[in-house]
This record gives sequence, C-alpha cells and structure tokens, in this order.
Amino acid sequence: MLYRSLHSNTKMRNDLTSILSTVSDTNITRTTEDEKRNSINAEYAEVLLPLTSFFCVLGLVGLVGNSLVLCVYGKGKQLKNKNYRRYIVCLALIDIVTCMSLIPAEVIKHRNYFSFEQDGLCKAKCFFNVFAAASASFCLLAIGFDRYCKVYYPLSKYKDLKSSSKIPWCICVCSLLLGVLIAVPSAIMCGTDKSNMATSTGELTEVYLCGAALEYKYSIYRRVYRIGLCVLQAVLSIIMIAIYIRIGMKIKCHLRRISRGGNVPLDESDRINYYSSESKSRFASTNITLLCMVSLIYIITYGFYIALSFVNTINMKPITFAFFSLFFRLYFVQSVINPLLYFKMDQDFRDSCRKIFCFGKKEKDGTSKRISELFFSSPPQIVSL
Repeated sequence: MLYRSLHSNTKMRNDLTSILSTVSDTNITRTTEDEKRNSINAEYAEVLLPLTSFFCVLGLVGLVGNSLVLCVYGKGKQLKNKNYRRYIVCLALIDIVTCMSLIPAEVIKHRNYFSFEQDGLCKAKCFFNVFAAASASFCLLAIGFDRYCKVYYPLSKYKDLKSSSKIPWCICVCSLLLGVLIAVPSAIMCGTDKSNMATSTGELTEVYLCGAALEYKYSIYRRVYRIGLCVLQAVLSIIMIAIYIRIGMKIKCHLRRISRGGNVPLDESDRINYYSSESKSRFASTNITLLCMVSLIYIITYGFYIALSFVNTINMKPITFAFFSLFFRLYFVQSVINPLLYFKMDQDFRDSCRKIFCFGKKEKDGTSKRISELFFSSPPQIVSL
C-alpha cells in the first residue's frame, strides 16, 4: 500500500514537471516569436521612416488645405448657380476623411507593420480605403457631367434644372452612399492574416498582416469583388477622360472662332461684348482645366493603388518594400494637391485665402477689418461657360 502511494506521488510529480516544462517551453517560444517579429518591425520601420514622415506632412497639409476649401467654397450664397463648387466641397470632405483616418492609420501601421493583430482596425481601414476611392470617383464623374452639360447645352432645360441647389447636393449624398455600399463588402472580407516570413538571419517566424480574413482568403466572392472594383474604376476613368476630351475640343473650337473673328469691332458696345466673350471663354477654359487636372491626378494615383494591390509583399526586401509603399499609397498626395491646384489656378480662391489670414490688415481708410467680415464676406465669382 505504501509502495503504491509513493508510486502515485512520483507519477503526479512527473506529470506536474512535464506540464510546467511544456508551459515554460511555450512561453519561451512565444517570447522568441515576439522578438523575431519586433526585429522585423524595427528593421522595416527604420527604412520606412522617411515615408512615414512624408505621410505625416501630407496629412497635416491636406487637413489645413481642405479646411480652407470648405471655408472658401462652402459659403451658402456663394454656391448659387455654381454647381461644381458643391462637388468640390464634397471632394474636400472625402479628403478630410482620408487625412483624419487613412493617413494616421498608415503611419501607425508603419511602426508595427507585421504585428497587425487588431481585426476591427483592419476592417475599418479597408472600409475607408474603398469608400474614399469610390465616393471620389462618383463625385468627379458628376463634376465632369455637369461641365459637359454646361458647355454643350448651355441654353437647354438643364440650365433650369440645375438652378435648384438641391440637385447637386442630392448627387453628392448619393455619391457618398454609393461609396458606403461598395465599401461594406471590403470591411466584411478584410481581417488579420497570418503568414510566415524570414528574418534577416534567415529564421522563419509568424507575422500578422492586414489583408483578407481567413474565411475569405481564397473565396471566389473576394476575387469577384476585387475584379469588379477594378472594372468599375476603369469604366469610370474612361468616361471621365472621354468627357474632358470632348469639353476640351469644344472650348478649343470656341476660342479659335473668337480669335479668327476678324478685327476688333469699332463700336464701343460691340467691343465690350467682344472682349467679354473672349474673357469668359478663357476663364472657363482655366476652370475646366483645373477640374480636368484634379480628375487626372485621381485616375493616375488610384490606378497605381489598384494595380499594386495584387502584388505579394511578404518576401520583399525593406528598400523594395519602401518604394512599393510609396507608389501604393500615392493617392494620399491627392488630398494635398487638390487645394494646391485651386490655389494655383483659381484667383478667387487665392483672394479669399488672403482675406482669411490677414486678420490684422487695415483698409486704406485706416479702419480694421472685422473677423466676421473676413469669414463671411462674399468672394468674387468665377466666370464660366
């Protein structure tokens, strides 16, 4: 009996020792895996540091610039009969969402790129990526269609329809809602993805990436969804390019007719009408060139994003990965370029910005400008066809 009791106690001690040893080995293995991941993260974060700093600057400048766009273009009465300004306000809101959500998320991701274990954050990031792209696509298409109708059918019923301010705002809201609907499947099918990656010493370790959720990684639905997004983006881009080519041809012909119209009329009233027509045409050409450049930059930057989204990054070297990340997130530049283009090509936007920042500037008569006048005074109207 005593022998059996001693044997039982010995067996229990051996089992306990085995369990403790297993737990200890597991903790050591887990610690080793974490150290390997931290080593990979540190190596890539160091190489990505210039790009991370660049994204921080883009986010800050884009937030300030698009806030100015909202302040200048979003002033009630100044939007009357200027439909494209409403669409620009919508674009500015989308860019602000990008500057406040996507860019900060990408900066945080650069610090722990291969330890992305927050499934909810990954889903949110995927949602806003697709939402920003889709909403901007529909909004830019609406701008192009608005300019096309303005140029080709200036005296048609379209001119009466667009007098209502509700129509452009409804189109903007529909663009945002369509962006949400298109982005929801992306959030559902995104998640943290486990993969094996070699360290600088050649050892394999498990890493966590923000990509396809495990249940959708090889799903036919995800493939169809991604192909559908590519086709949609391609179709919208082709339509936008075709619209602006047609608009450009029409304006070019109009300017050519004016320049070949012969000598300047001698009659004073005819001379005024002559110069007024030429001035309006050239201002319209400048405005449409501005909107065309905004659309073109969008098409190019998101073209890089869609093309590179099919590339596998798990075996890339740090330097290669840094250049890949630059072109993959090149669409962040659009959030900064749009306000800069408005400032460069729109005299009224420049004048309004100067009014906003010159709080202490005095008028010629010595009286100071009131802050309320600076923010709520009406900027000059842009002449358009």
